[in-house]
Amino acid sequence: MSEQQKTGKMTRRAALAVGAAAVVGLGVGIAGTALVQNQKVNSLNSTISNLNAAVSSLNTSLASENTSVASLQSNLSTAQSQLASQPFFVDTVNKQIVLQATVNNASFTATTVHSIVWDQGKNASMAMFNPTSTPEELYNGMVALGAVPGNTVQLTSAKGTLETGTPVNVSVTWEGAPQVYTLQQLMNDYTGDFVFGGNLATNTSLGTGCEVCIQSCAVGIVSSGTIGWETGVGWTLNSTLVPKGQAVTIYLKPQL
Repeated sequence: MSEQQKTGKMTRRAALAVGAAAVVGLGVGIAGTALVQNQKVNSLNSTISNLNAAVSSLNTSLASENTSVASLQSNLSTAQSQLASQPFFVDTVNKQIVLQATVNNASFTATTVHSIVWDQGKNASMAMFNPTSTPEELYNGMVALGAVPGNTVQLTSAKGTLETGTPVNVSVTWEGAPQVYTLQQLMNDYTGDFVFGGNLATNTSLGTGCEVCIQSCAVGIVSSGTIGWETGVGWTLNSTLVPKGQAVTIYLKPQL
């Protein structure tokens, strides 16, 4: 074999060796890349797993918080119901006074200008409704809510004088009632309205117990702002709407 042939054969062997080394190197490179990728995937899977665990923990915490909130709301509702059922309640959330009272059956037939009178007051028998709470409680409750008394009508005021003060919406309902009625709806042919007259000093000195009068009044804590002093013709309670002897809840809401 000539030297040239020997040299050619060695060159081919060297080339094959280099090629083989390259293939091996490529394989090692691919294997290394795959290893790196697998490590990244494993790292991402670990991160995702940790995040899922964190989300699960947060959901558990939220569920616990929601349970706590629901419990607090239930307790608040129960407390409010208990307060609202008391004889006298100043509802500062809804800005109103809540009274518990009973219907005076005499008012279905006997006309009167006395709508709501304390059951221990001198005029209790002439009223449509008798609460157990006092005129002073009503007065102080109205002031606490921000209502301003008028104190316009005095015992010596001219006939027809109108009482002033913060307007007041008066409404009534009871267990089984189809709705909450305005006080006006429960009286026959009454078209007046109501204001916070005040008159606590006169009320206390006379002991009438008058809390809501149907005409402008020098004695009533609340009275009409449109029907003048000593001009009321007298009204009756509507027997087709109000059950006899019924226990009722009365709401007095000043229009602040």
